[in-house]
Amino acid sequence: MSSFGVMFHHFHGDYHKPSQGSINKNDFERIIDYLQSKYLIINANSYLKKIINKSLKPNEICLTFDDALRSQYDIAIPILRQRNISAFFFIYSSVFSNNPSKLEIYRYFRSNYFQSIDQFYSQFFDIVKTNFRDKYNSELEQYKSLNYLSHFPFYTNSDKWFRYLRDVVLKEYNYDQIMLKIMNKCNFDKSSASKKLWIKTSQLKEMHQEGHIIGLHSYSHPTKIDNLPYQQQNEEYQKNLYHLKKVLNVEKIESMSHPCGRYNGDTLDILKDIGIKVGFRSNMSIKETKNSLEIPREDHSNILSRIK
Repeated sequence: MSSFGVMFHHFHGDYHKPSQGSINKNDFERIIDYLQSKYLIINANSYLKKIINKSLKPNEICLTFDDALRSQYDIAIPILRQRNISAFFFIYSSVFSNNPSKLEIYRYFRSNYFQSIDQFYSQFFDIVKTNFRDKYNSELEQYKSLNYLSHFPFYTNSDKWFRYLRDVVLKEYNYDQIMLKIMNKCNFDKSSASKKLWIKTSQLKEMHQEGHIIGLHSYSHPTKIDNLPYQQQNEEYQKNLYHLKKVLNVEKIESMSHPCGRYNGDTLDILKDIGIKVGFRSNMSIKETKNSLEIPREDHSNILSRIK
């Protein structure tokens, strides 16, 4: 097998409540111990250089973190510091603006305002079924004929059906309207939640100064960026690049990860044009690395399931 990255997202501990797929600091340390017993975890800067120089060995892997999450800074960074490991952090820029992507806010809401994720799904599915009855039934039949999101074994069937409805059936406007309806019913304070979710600019600078590699993850984190026309994709990455270069006071950024693992030929052309040398997928469906912009990643939940 070729080298790969290990992908982390959400952590829980202190004021960060457990959520779907989140891990605590003990889980994180166990994952690192397990990986170090089987592979050589190398620092992000070394990984980047070795990819560019084509000198990376199959047993050399790296740690990666997506989405600029505050829980990563609070829980994972201190452990990386203790172990003297530097990692890749892939940042989408809208979280630092007055109009952040709603993706993470919605996730926080469904994780914190319901007794279980299935309770949220039950409400969500009922509303979609009521508002789009004919389409709901026909799309359900279509969904059943597909092997949708089969590359993500940690997703339940409800997880997959929810993502299919969100990304394929409803699209952004209808999905937003349904979520707004449910959030208003629960008296959810979006602005208060936003303050808990993401790192601050000062923390991003600190991570960079400590030797972690900061990379692109698009501007607004579209869930299906590959469905966007070339110009919109280009704008997503150009704005992301401009923001990070300015904040970090660097001349170039050479790494990225594909939001939701989605990309197409246009995406790869854009990334090459703006100087990206290393790009990461979000799964291991392609075991052998085709090129340096399609490096596979193993999700932490799959590794944790092997340890337990």
